[in-house]
Amino acid sequence: MGDTLARVRSAALASLRPPLRLPLCDWIERNVFLPEGVSALPGAVRLWPFQREIADALGDPEIERVTLVKPVRVGFTTLLTGALASFVANDPAPILALLPTETIMQRSAATRPSTWNAEARTVEAVIASPAPVRRLDDRGEYLEILDANGLDLASAEGLAVIDSHRTDSGRDVLGRVERAWIEGGAVIALLRITGAQDAKWAVERISDGSLSGVSIGYTVAAWRAATAPGGRTKTAAEWSLSEVTLTSTPADPSARLRNTKGKTIPEAIETDAGQNRQTTPNVGQTRQDAERAHRAEFRTLVRAFGLDAETADDLIDDGATLVEAKAAILDATQEAAARPRVSGFMAAAVTIRPPTGNA
Repeated sequence: MGDTLARVRSAALASLRPPLRLPLCDWIERNVFLPEGVSALPGAVRLWPFQREIADALGDPEIERVTLVKPVRVGFTTLLTGALASFVANDPAPILALLPTETIMQRSAATRPSTWNAEARTVEAVIASPAPVRRLDDRGEYLEILDANGLDLASAEGLAVIDSHRTDSGRDVLGRVERAWIEGGAVIALLRITGAQDAKWAVERISDGSLSGVSIGYTVAAWRAATAPGGRTKTAAEWSLSEVTLTSTPADPSARLRNTKGKTIPEAIETDAGQNRQTTPNVGQTRQDAERAHRAEFRTLVRAFGLDAETADDLIDDGATLVEAKAAILDATQEAAARPRVSGFMAAAVTIRPPTGNA
């Protein structure tokens, strides 16, 4: 009887014992598992030595900022997910992961369905156009323009074409970029789609035109700033590609699957009197597109923080800037939060401030 009571007492005390404090790299390998069908290596996560160092930096309360070079595949999603899971499990508290979008950017363009070559499994895509895109930096909103002549074309050749920005599995690779060139101020690429059975769906949708969106990730090494009547502009003067992905929701409405019968390329807005840039033939349409993107970004932010659609409507009706909207959304979230909430935007520089509880 005495032994039984001792075992019961020991088990009861063990159940009340706080979780063992582990370095983040060890915690991830013990507690994070990748499911079959999603990862090429399902099961318990196994980190590479360099990933263990990154994980331990993320878990160190004395380190405020961890910067990752996103063009290099470092397991960003796995590491960040593991870090957030560890914070929630060990130190439950509201968490805000703010990932700014300045260094690594994404744009959506489109493929050109009528250029599909079924025998070669190739299709041409407008992967970047000079059409302006609304962005945000520490000075506020501006229009970003990609100068095709500033692109390092060599960075595109051989780049993997992936499915919807997913990189967790080899099955996410749908093909390769054969070559890229400049045409009418836009960047055109020849994409070769793999003949693998698990990518057959992509071949069918590209050939029938139902999948036409192409999104790119890129890094900018040098900017050219100017002030135009409609506001500030920043032109990417030196930039390189880091990702080409097929997507169903392109953001750039002016770019579509390339049609050999009609190669309409959108022109850029005028930046200033000192630059020999062409002006768009329809400034009103460009502004409408920018406003639609602006409203869509508000609604995406509101949904990400679990707020109702009326919040987005109110912000739009009030004419709030993106900075003001983010502040208002954060205030509303902090007031209503009953459990930890996580939101983020993909980028190169990541700031995570975990709770500084008992180590």
